[in-house]
Amino acid sequence: MFRWCRKLQPPVRCQALMPSRIVYLSTASMNHIKTIDVADQLAVVEPGVINQTLDTEARKQGMFYAPDPGSKKISSIGGNAATNAGGMSTVRYGATKDSILGLKVVLADGREIKVGSQSLKQAFGYNLTQLFVGSEGTLGIITEITVRLFPIPLGDAITGMAFFKDMSTLAQAVNEIRASGTYPTMLEALDADTVEALDRYEKTHYAQNSGAMLILKLDSSTDAALKVIEDILNKYGAQNLQLTTDADESETIMQLRRDMLPAIFANGQHVMEDMAVPLSKLAELMDYIKQVAADLNLEIYTAGHAGDGNVHPTIIWPEDQPDIPENVQLGLQRMFRKTLELGGTISGEHAVGVLKNQWNNEELGEDVDMLQHQIKAVFDPMNILNPKRKIN
Repeated sequence: MFRWCRKLQPPVRCQALMPSRIVYLSTASMNHIKTIDVADQLAVVEPGVINQTLDTEARKQGMFYAPDPGSKKISSIGGNAATNAGGMSTVRYGATKDSILGLKVVLADGREIKVGSQSLKQAFGYNLTQLFVGSEGTLGIITEITVRLFPIPLGDAITGMAFFKDMSTLAQAVNEIRASGTYPTMLEALDADTVEALDRYEKTHYAQNSGAMLILKLDSSTDAALKVIEDILNKYGAQNLQLTTDADESETIMQLRRDMLPAIFANGQHVMEDMAVPLSKLAELMDYIKQVAADLNLEIYTAGHAGDGNVHPTIIWPEDQPDIPENVQLGLQRMFRKTLELGGTISGEHAVGVLKNQWNNEELGEDVDMLQHQIKAVFDPMNILNPKRKIN
């Protein structure tokens, strides 16, 4: 483990102090919703509050909490903030960072600070709120979070699905929908292998329809907006379009998306990745992932948040091989480099952790990597907060 030595000019890497003991700190019991303020459209919560719990309680007062990761039912607001979790509604409402107004944070030296505010705007000082969001516990421990709420939209939410010949065609249709002015809440993509895995898991028969599935949602819509979306889908050869406002039918469709990961993971050992590219490059990335699978004889299931260019290719290998095979490692490297070549990121919403922090220089560049270490040293000079995570 290394960090940048601040006292040397220019800064150079030096051996960092490692803690003699490991302390595990859990905020799971800090699970109280302190305030739901309808007038100011915000909530104040402790970090252990579950995402779904906050959303459910807010809806009782005519509001909702927008961030919607696939783990919504089990993930905490604190965890979402620490990793800047994205999710299915990011295309419309942004990632977790876009719903956080302020934080209370305990620093490495024991001080508790408050950053941000309860107003929708703040320009004083540097934006430390957004610095802590996504820092993965490396700069401080989040003890309170002020989040933005939204009024529940008028009208009926519309959920639907459509099928395409392949993921590349689906990506082209999604890109046009994004530019259409219809403002969908969700545009989720599942490739043919993922749909087949879902069929095995759910005992359904969707895979026989075509090569890729699009799950879409609009919080509310007009006949004109639906007509625009239908025209775009037809332009790209979408088949078996289904749209519904029925709550039970909508939940059935949404459950397909939530069951994506257990359906895939049931097929063997796995590693799931998290790349994001500009929308105009999504189709190219989809084609490249398919080519990598063919070149290296890999079993790759590709799904994700097509509406914001974020895909999660999952590579599967036999259950009896505990170590990551060489061709899997090579496949990951190729996909990472292609993503960066396309102007994207190799960590869209799943944080960096340990396995990918060796890619810091390649994605960020040497100068930015150095600044990252200098920032870490300001907040945590002894490197005691979640060492070996986020930056190497």
